[in-house]
Amino acid sequence: GFRKLIIGVGGSATNDAGTGMAQALGVKLLDSPGKDIPFGGIGLKKLDKIDLSGIDKRIAETEIIVACDVSNPLTGVYGAANVYGRQKGATPKMIKELDNYLKHFARIVERDLGKNVKEIPGAGAGGGMGAGLMV
Repeated sequence: GFRKLIIGVGGSATNDAGTGMAQALGVKLLDSPGKDIPFGGIGLKKLDKIDLSGIDKRIAETEIIVACDVSNPLTGVYGAANVYGRQKGATPKMIKELDNYLKHFARIVERDLGKNVKEIPGAGAGGGMGAGLMV
């Protein structure tokens, strides 16, 4: 099989940090009672645990290169929600909430996986898909 994937990221309608992709690949994104979180950016607010035990082993053994044409971090003034939220139809209130959800996602990633994805250039590409692929 393939050992290296180059994935182009950008121009998305989502703001979920790539969690939909992760769930499709077998990652368990769980709330505090241990149930799957809802799909989409709003589901991030319920995220309590990331479980990689169900991920396809071929993916774990594959080098993934993220190709994007932006350098936005995941969160903050220049992050995914603040820069691209309006063009995706989000109101100012929704943008603030989505940025907070992405910050929460980044905290859980750092706690559970030991990776700080919040400030990495390109992490905010594709509604945070860049960060999801860096995990």
